Amino acid sequence: MTQDELSRLLQQAASATPTEAPSAMEDAIMARVRTDTGRARRWWLLTGLIVALAVTAGVTTAALIGWSKALNDPVHAKPPAMPLFKGGPL
Repeated sequence: MTQDELSRLLQQAASATPTEAPSAMEDAIMARVRTDTGRARRWWLLTGLIVALAVTAGVTTAALIGWSKALNDPVHAKPPAMPLFKGGPL
């Protein structure tokens, strides 16, 4: 391809008019944007739900493990002896 052919091809491409006017496509574009917005909102809701469930499961698991360990802990089974209540000298 020569320089003249390339120049002519570029001038033709620059001066070509679109087959559809942008205003005629506006309704189709806006319908697509509304559909995509709804889809994005549903994905956002799904991911938020998954994250919330994961956090809830983690907190519940931690609470159950802590409760189980506290029940099996023999250290706090009886209160410590306090000299004040024994009646002896301090």
